[in-house]
Amino acid sequence: MAIPSRLSKTTLGDVLGELTRQEVTGTLELHESTAARTYIHQIMLRDGHIVRVVSPRGRRLAEYLGEGQDSSAEPEAGLIGERLLARGVVSPERLQEALSAQRRERLEALFQLEEAELRFRPRAPSPLPQDPAPLRTIPLLQGRARRRDRFQSETPRARALRTLGLGAAATPVEIRRAFRVLARELHPDAHPELSKDARQRCLDKFSELSRAYHKLIA
Repeated sequence: MAIPSRLSKTTLGDVLGELTRQEVTGTLELHESTAARTYIHQIMLRDGHIVRVVSPRGRRLAEYLGEGQDSSAEPEAGLIGERLLARGVVSPERLQEALSAQRRERLEALFQLEEAELRFRPRAPSPLPQDPAPLRTIPLLQGRARRRDRFQSETPRARALRTLGLGAAATPVEIRRAFRVLARELHPDAHPELSKDARQRCLDKFSELSRAYHKLIA
């Protein structure tokens, strides 16, 4: 399904709300790039409800359960849960509580992201034996930031950063790099095959990009 390509163009609440209304099954990926590396966060949905959140943000499952010896690599929360259950370390009820708390904490962290590349993969998430009950999405979204509210109050600098697909913490180096990449993509001369109307739309986007860049580096 079609969703905005960047989180800076929308809000996570709006994206999840649309996925919920369409009762989709699949995985929403947020690719968060930093100066050091790119982090991939996954929100897995079934029939519009959140069943699992995979993210390096938040605490490891073992920390919720007080099992420090199991706080090493945790490739998937359900797998370590199975190991703890098999060893009799936790009860099924306690594990469900911990997984639910971890899922909500990770979601809260993702709601704080200002910028990430968005991708949706319409592949059903594989069920895990210890998955908590699906999280109903609509109550979770109540009171969250919406695109219309976010952009009505944004400053000229914030609007310019959004045009370049950048967050508030973008450095001058990142601004110049983003401009160079987008300018190569949008410059009309790079698309000689375009029709007259399409070329004009491309030129309008390039002009908007240039105005945003000069506002940020002025």
